[in-house]
Amino acid sequence: MSTIPRFLACDNFMEDEDTEYVFHTQAPRFLARWDDEKEAFDIAEEYDDIHAHFNNNEAKILALMQEMVQWFSDYDAWLEVDEEE
Repeated sequence: MSTIPRFLACDNFMEDEDTEYVFHTQAPRFLARWDDEKEAFDIAEEYDDIHAHFNNNEAKILALMQEMVQWFSDYDAWLEVDEEE
């Protein structure tokens, strides 16, 4: 069995077809909601305490969130290419 990817894109079209989420599958595990206006993620649900995991190091938390934004941007670009084919 292969390992679960670090980031998973999540949607729930039955609840809200416009909201996009990303689930971070490794510690610290959390669900983040994409905010189009801020072009950033908001934490929707924490399954592990993010601040405790990084010992309140805001730079490490920001780096993880920036990595997630980059992954999401790459994912979005991949979707556009896939739709064109």
